[in-house]
This record gives sequence, C-alpha cells and structure tokens, in this order.
Amino acid sequence: MSKPPRPSAELQLREKSADARNSWLDQMWREYHHDLLGAGMSPEEAARNVERNREQLFVDGEPVEGQFIFDVLDGDQVVGSLWLGTSRFGVRDVAARRCGRRRRT
Repeated sequence: MSKPPRPSAELQLREKSADARNSWLDQMWREYHHDLLGAGMSPEEAARNVERNREQLFVDGEPVEGQFIFDVLDGDQVVGSLWLGTSRFGVRDVAARRCGRRRRT
C-alpha cells in the first residue's frame, strides 16, 4: 500500500465562493447538529443551538464581520477548509477540516 501524497511546504488560502461556502456550511451544520446529539443534547436543543449560531454568525447568508471561511489549497487542489472567527479580543475560534480523498474506480 502506497503512502498518501504529502502536501507541499506552502499551502494557500482562498476565500470560498458564495456557492462553495453555502454547500460547505450546509454539511458543517448537519455535522455540528450530529455532534451536539452525541454530546447528549436532545434533537430540539441541538436544532436550537445550530439555529442560534447561524443567526449570530451569518446575515442573509453572508458571514458577519470577523468570520472568514477559506479553501485550503495545495497548488490548485483544494485540500481542506478553514473557518477563522475573530472578535475584538483577537482570534475567537479556528475550525479546520481536511477534504476527503476521492478514489478512482
């Protein structure tokens, strides 16, 4: 079995397009809801938590000031996503996700 390719020494960030961001957020909110259920929240509590966060962090589908969502690029290939949340006190939150690998059939 061969080892997976290693990323280059220089990764780059590119702001996600609105379509890519919305698609990524749909999946991220579903996974967050699932994680909240796994942490013991009821389905109703988890749904309220997700909705409250959506309302606080996005207005009309756009991130509020201090929220940045990027594609992580290795060359021209998207290898992950980065959500950086800031506040007047500095960086508030960083969430990163590595992209799944596609297998050729």
